[in-house]
Amino acid sequence: MIAPGSRLDDGLLEIVIVEDAPPLEILVNVPRLYLGGIERFRRYRRIAAPEAVLTGPAPFAHHRDGEPEAGSDRLEVRVQPLALAVLVPRRTAEDPTGPFIKA
Repeated sequence: MIAPGSRLDDGLLEIVIVEDAPPLEILVNVPRLYLGGIERFRRYRRIAAPEAVLTGPAPFAHHRDGEPEAGSDRLEVRVQPLALAVLVPRRTAEDPTGPFIKA
């Protein structure tokens, strides 16, 4: 999981940054992405915010909702609260450790 602890209904974006690293360092840390602990990788950063503007000196690779996008040197993103209805099993919605915050 790329953003452990993130919530689906908190009104915040989860901005994940993985700094460039030597291939061996990346390879050694890939299991953390699938088995847990990615947040302990020293080149991993996660920032929660309702909106963000990302800029760079040259076009940079990025993903939107897990899908790769064309490179850009400026990216503006914001959350539109309650814009998406999500249907999930009651058990998932009521799980205190699940992806939803109780209102």
